[in-house]
Amino acid sequence: MEDVENFSALGMHTVGGFLVVPVNAELDDHYAVGLQKAVLRKVNETAAKGVLFDVSVLRIVDAYSFSVLTNTAKMVAMLGADMVFVGFQPGVASAAVDLGCDLGNIPTAISMDDGFAFLRNRAVQRFGPEESKSGAVL
Repeated sequence: MEDVENFSALGMHTVGGFLVVPVNAELDDHYAVGLQKAVLRKVNETAAKGVLFDVSVLRIVDAYSFSVLTNTAKMVAMLGADMVFVGFQPGVASAAVDLGCDLGNIPTAISMDDGFAFLRNRAVQRFGPEESKSGAVL
C-alpha cells in the first residue's frame, strides 16, 4: 500500500452522508499514516457529516498508531465532521490504556448501530432535522 489511492479499495464507503472506515486487524505505522491521509481526502471530497471508524477487527495497537488514529479524529473535526470509534476489543482497550494512550473527548460505541445513532443525533444537533435528512438517513 504505497499510496493513498490504495486505501480506497479497503472498503471505505459512505452511508447516509457518513464515511465508514474499516481498520485492518494489524495497524502498523505505515498503514495508519496512509489511512489517515485517505480518510482526510475522502471527508473533504464527500463533505461527510461524520466518520465511523470500525476498529472491531483491530487486535494489536502501539502508542504511535493509536496516536495517529486519535489525531485523525481531531483532523476530521477540523474539517467539520464528527467521528466515532466503533468496536474496540477489550484487549486493545486495555493495551491502549496501559500504553498511556488517551482518546480525549473522542466518542466510542460498542456496535455499528450505536455508532450510526450517535452520528445521526450529532447531525440533528448541529444541522437541524431538515438539513440532516438531506445527508443522512434518520
